[in-house]
Amino acid sequence: MRLAVFQGRLATQVVIPKRTAGRPRSGSVSPAPAPCRSGPYRRKIPPPELRLDGLDHYPEYTTRGRCKNDQCDSLTYIKCSKCDTYVCLNKERNCYAKFHL
Repeated sequence: MRLAVFQGRLATQVVIPKRTAGRPRSGSVSPAPAPCRSGPYRRKIPPPELRLDGLDHYPEYTTRGRCKNDQCDSLTYIKCSKCDTYVCLNKERNCYAKFHL
């Protein structure tokens, strides 16, 4: 196969839209999901007015959940009682303080 023929076939494959298998779409288009930092599930973070007010944020020990701090993906048993958000609080990491500052 000559280079020009190969390049032509490659270009047509890239330009032509791919067909999708399955049922055709309905007339209404569903809204696109919001972008997420990692994974298919969005991290629910309270608004800054609540998170940064500095009043009555107490750590409580609960069931295990994923830390909601931006730089951390660890599992933790600590949850803020006011924000209702899991945040790490241990010897290695203090995401609890970073999350509320």
